[in-house]
Amino acid sequence: MSETPARQGRATRDVHTMTIRFTKGQGKRDTLAIIRDDGTSTWSALTPGFATHDFMHYALETALGCKDAFLGLVGRGLAIESFGEVDPATRQKPQLPAEAIYAETTVQTLWQYWMAGDWPEAGALSDLLEIAWQQFGMPAPERITTEQLSHVREIFMGLVSRWERVLPGETLEVTFAL
Repeated sequence: MSETPARQGRATRDVHTMTIRFTKGQGKRDTLAIIRDDGTSTWSALTPGFATHDFMHYALETALGCKDAFLGLVGRGLAIESFGEVDPATRQKPQLPAEAIYAETTVQTLWQYWMAGDWPEAGALSDLLEIAWQQFGMPAPERITTEQLSHVREIFMGLVSRWERVLPGETLEVTFAL
């Protein structure tokens, strides 16, 4: 994982768009690179099959207009690897905005459904997310609508379809508006 120039810690920059590049590994792991419009970047090698998890982030955060979730935070300066870092003094991960927690919970739930060959109804998904948020001790977010969920699925499946046609060593590139 790398960042150019070194930027870690809190997201502070005001960036309007960023380019997201998924490169299919050729004898090595796939990579995710994010290039901000100010020229700085961050990247990470992905575990096998994990590109689709990040496709789901793109789809959800685009469809719902999330600005304080994974992609928005990275776009404003957070390094990709900072999401997994644990503070050695407190042994805890940094506090993330509620929208980032909501997005990650939703992405993880949708991704698991998709990997199982299924897709939830909006009401069932919202019910599951409400239970998850109760476990976090947080108020439930606004329920996702059928239209929103359909838009997420359309974007996600489009990326999956494009990725299936990408050859090893080639790149799938999208732009994310912040």
